Amino acid sequence: MNSGNPVGDRADLKERINEFRRLFANRLVAECGFKRNGSSLFRRNSEMSWVVKLEREFGGPQLALRMGIALHEFTPEERLTYPAGQVSLEFDGLSLSLPEDIGPDVDPLSYRRGWIRWALSFHSNSLEDDERMVALDFIIEELCRVTGRVQTVQDLREFVHRPDVRIDYALVDVQPLLGLMP
Repeated sequence: MNSGNPVGDRADLKERINEFRRLFANRLVAECGFKRNGSSLFRRNSEMSWVVKLEREFGGPQLALRMGIALHEFTPEERLTYPAGQVSLEFDGLSLSLPEDIGPDVDPLSYRRGWIRWALSFHSNSLEDDERMVALDFIIEELCRVTGRVQTVQDLREFVHRPDVRIDYALVDVQPLLGLMP
C-alpha cells in the first residue's frame, strides 16, 4: 500500500517535476503564444497580459498553477512575472470545460479542482505518466482557449462576473474598472 510519500528518491522526484514544468512551459510557448520571463510565462494582448507560473507548493511534490492578469496601463512589460498583476486567480478558478466522463451526480467545480490538483501532484504513484500527459493536454488547451478569448479589459470585465470563475484577488485600483466592489 502506498503511504502517500513521494515515489522514488528526491533527485528522481525533482527531475520528474522539473521535466513536467519544462514541458508545460515549452508547450505554452509553442501552442499558445506565451513568452518567457524568468520562471514565469506571459501572453501579451492589446490591453492586458496573462501571466502564468507553474510552481512547487512549499518546495514539495505538489505543483500549483498560478495566474495573474496585468493591465498594461498599470504594469510595464518588464514586470510581467508572477505575481505581478492586478488580478490573481488559480487555474481551477477559470471557467473551463471538463473531461466528459465525470458523471451526472458530480459537482463540476469540485471535480475540476480535485482532478487538476491530482494531476499536478507528484506525491504518489497513483497517476501514471500517460495520465498526467492527458491532464497536461487538457490544461494547455484550456489556457490557450481562455487567454485567447479574454484579451481586453471589456473581455476581462465580463469574464470575472461569470458565476463559474473564481478570482483570488483584484487590487483596489482596478476593482471599479472591472465592475467589482472595492
